[in-house]
Amino acid sequence: MIARGSDYSIIAEKGPAWNFATNVYNYIRKREDRSFAESRTTYIEGVCGELVDQGEKSLVERMFDQNRRQFGSRVNLIPLEVKNHRDGEHVPHVTQNIRGQHCYIIHDGNLNPDRWLVQALTTIDAIKDADKKTLVMPYTKFMRQDRRDKARTSVTTRVLSDCLDNTGNKILTVDVHNKATEALYRRSTFEALHSFPTVTEYLAREYPEIMGNLVVVSPDVGGGERAEKYGNWLGTEEVVVGVKTRSAPGEIKELRFPTNVDFSGKYVLVVDDILDSGGTMGKAANVAKGLGARKVYGYCTHGLFTEGYEMLEPYERMFISNTIHQPYMNGDDLPGIAQDKLTIIPFDDLFGEAIFRIHNNMSISDLFRKKKHS
Repeated sequence: MIARGSDYSIIAEKGPAWNFATNVYNYIRKREDRSFAESRTTYIEGVCGELVDQGEKSLVERMFDQNRRQFGSRVNLIPLEVKNHRDGEHVPHVTQNIRGQHCYIIHDGNLNPDRWLVQALTTIDAIKDADKKTLVMPYTKFMRQDRRDKARTSVTTRVLSDCLDNTGNKILTVDVHNKATEALYRRSTFEALHSFPTVTEYLAREYPEIMGNLVVVSPDVGGGERAEKYGNWLGTEEVVVGVKTRSAPGEIKELRFPTNVDFSGKYVLVVDDILDSGGTMGKAANVAKGLGARKVYGYCTHGLFTEGYEMLEPYERMFISNTIHQPYMNGDDLPGIAQDKLTIIPFDDLFGEAIFRIHNNMSISDLFRKKKHS
């Protein structure tokens, strides 16, 4: 008999988070089927070997498959209902029994930041009967202020970690602004996925023409290590880190690249983690084009676009993930420039694979080791 693991549930509020959760759930169902098929082959070969007749082998196969039908899928998809009072207070309610399960809450990155934080805490409290709890945050807010750069300023990453760490649960996210954030969590397990395998696989498949003549650019020093990883996975050693100065938060005074960099006739990929107003990304593209770049592409994990989509103008194409739900994903119209230049690379499978691995005690880090091709 096959030993059945404990059930686990994907929980999300109806809306953008529900759409993301549904795709994650569907991936896990397929992943379970694939894993079952692999274990079926291994089990039958191990039991039967080459010495039994076909009738005995068929009996073992039927017993194994019956066991699968008896257990069914181990993963559930459960709606989170959020009741809103007239004054704006909210009360989350999980609609099904989750006692003894491992629950994965897909949290909505499109919520107002203050609502986002409080609803994360209240939802965790709503599932306190669960055996284990993982807060899945495709986009983690309050991550950009990670140091006290002037007096009487809040270090918001620490405030966030104080709130979430107190729950003692697991946190799953992607592309944090500063990898040192993980050290702020002592009681909870903080797991930060990386986008570069998913994104570079997509680019190599869909845009192979840029691979042999590519420069990867980080707009600032903070993203230098990220750009190095992208360069490594895309097979280029030409990685350039820019230097920028700000006149105010969100406003770029100047951005420049080292004088010995040759952009002439090159394809350029500018990579960053958060696209807010787009000032940094827009400036980086214009500077690269001014230095002779043939075409400039961009990738940002979290596309906020707080100032709209006009910053896309200097780009051949901008790639973002679906950690933030864009209006046209609901069928809404977008300005023509966004329709022509914006491409979503979905991360549903990345999070689905991570959740499957967490629940089955498999390695997460293996996802981010570059595979050797013969």
